[in-house]
Formats: sequence, C-alpha cells, structure tokens
Amino acid sequence: MGYQCFVYDDYQSLIRGGHNFNIIRAAQEKVLAHNEKIDVLVALDQKTLSRHRHQLRQNGVLVYDSDQVEVERGLGIPFHSIVKKADSIPAMKSTAVMGALAKMLGITWAVLEGTLTHIPKKVELNLKIARDSFDQTMRSALTLKRLDREMQPLVTGNEAMALGAVHAGLKMYIAYPMTPSSGILHYLAAREEALGVVTVHPESETVSLPWPFRACPMPWSRQLHTNMMNTD
Repeated sequence: MGYQCFVYDDYQSLIRGGHNFNIIRAAQEKVLAHNEKIDVLVALDQKTLSRHRHQLRQNGVLVYDSDQVEVERGLGIPFHSIVKKADSIPAMKSTAVMGALAKMLGITWAVLEGTLTHIPKKVELNLKIARDSFDQTMRSALTLKRLDREMQPLVTGNEAMALGAVHAGLKMYIAYPMTPSSGILHYLAAREEALGVVTVHPESETVSLPWPFRACPMPWSRQLHTNMMNTD
C-alpha cells in the first residue's frame, strides 16, 4: 500500500499469561512511535473492549467478535464461528481479522491474497478464512488509498538492533535466549555467513558471562547479551 508503518507489540509471559495486544500506526510520512489514540479498535474478547475502548477516537470504528463480545454499537463479525467453520485453531482468528480489516478499509482482495500467499504455512487455510471474513464485512468511511511508492522493508526492533550491531562491527554474538531479546540471536544465527558473524548459544545465563573472554583473544568487536536472575 506504500504507507510508513510502526507496530507496538505488547505481550505477556507464556508462563503467567495475560492480555496481549498490538497497536499499528500507518501514515504517509515517516513514523517513529505509536499513538495512544486509535481510529480502529479490534476486540476479540470482552477484556480488550473494556481495557482499550477509551483509546478509540470519537469518530473511530469498533470491530468486534460478535461471538465473544457484547456491545451496543460497532461492526460485529463472527470471527470465532468463521475459524470454527474452517476447522482451525483459535489463533487463526488473526487471519479472519485481516480479511475484515481489508474489506472495511477498501483494500482489494487481490492485495490481501498476495500478502497471505507469502506466509509459508497453511496458505490455503489462511486464504479460506480471510476470504470468508472479507465477504462478511461491509465497507466503512475509513479508506486506505494505495500510494504510488516503492515497497519499503519491514523489520522488527530485534532485527534492527542486530543489523545495527553488525554495521558497527560486530563479529561474535553470545546470548542465552530469553524474551524479548531472543529474536536477535535467532536472526543472527540464521544469517551467520551472509553477515560474517559467529553466534553462540550457551546452556545457561551464567555460562554466557565468561564466553567473550574465552572465545575472543583477538581485538574483535564482541557483544554479550545475557539475562541474570536475582535469586535473593
């Protein structure tokens, strides 16, 4: 579509659980942060509605799962039923949301279909769920016009940090994976040869500490990333 995008991703520990949400900001000019006030709120459960409804602008649009959320006004789509009809898992409701948002914002099915075909897993199932949701959704007053611009790369914060470190001269990355920094290790490990970086995954946080001194007697640029746990 040609827009500059910024995505704020907020998620809780898998062990403890909690409320997960994303804030996506798209603009014609460069954006460097999200905005607390939103134009479209997508609520897949009642908790999302109660926690974020105050962020919705006065003329904003509320899209909700009509199977799971009770509200007087808004655009209700049966996301749960759409996914169940496709004999899929609840996590696939995100695909149904993509279909609904595309239709609502005036994005053509051809554009959405092209995007979904680039997802390496369950392409046909993604297309089926998205199409069902797309067909059940009405257009809204909010419309995203396609801009006459070249596609820009979309990178995560971890990927940007990894590339920045390599650009600064990083040659070895030693890390024990732990949220939210695991993506740095995964990204560098998958591209060792292309980026000219050696990655090491020690067996624990504490074992990570002496690795730089053992592995790099020469004056290489080294980066140590470890998470220490307070046991007091």
